[in-house]
Amino acid sequence: MRASPLPAGALTGDGLRAVRDALAETPAREQWSYHLKRGRLSIRAAEFLGYGGELLFLGSLAVVSAELALAPLSSCRILGLVAATAPAVSAAFVGIRAYAELELLAGQSARLAAQMRNAPQRIRSIDPACPLASQELGAAVYEVATTMLHDIEGWSQLFGVKVVEGAG
Repeated sequence: MRASPLPAGALTGDGLRAVRDALAETPAREQWSYHLKRGRLSIRAAEFLGYGGELLFLGSLAVVSAELALAPLSSCRILGLVAATAPAVSAAFVGIRAYAELELLAGQSARLAAQMRNAPQRIRSIDPACPLASQELGAAVYEVATTMLHDIEGWSQLFGVKVVEGAG
């Protein structure tokens, strides 16, 4: 590939317009859609784990109360089993929610989705007839690519911290 010749020709007019429109649609739209879905999924998962943990904890309190109230009448082992396991599952839900950083992911996705939502309009606003339009298009696409790289960097930092937490 290094030996192949550099691209030749002028990137102006209709050719630049076609490139601009293709760049406005593909990467930014895909990232916008991805971050909207990831944000919604993270919020739903955090809510499920939070509410599930709370309900299991409250349920275990109700079961323990019922077991204490029914203890003189009979020995119901199923209530004892539920009373013993529900708090552990509740604590697991809370721990998973805290460790997964779901709210952080949801916030990161909301920020990136907003940036990606506006990228196609910025790219389409470039007039191909203007001098240096191809450089302006390159700068706009570079900004989108840099934003995506910051997302990857955020993931890298998050997982780096998780590795350190796990080792400690």
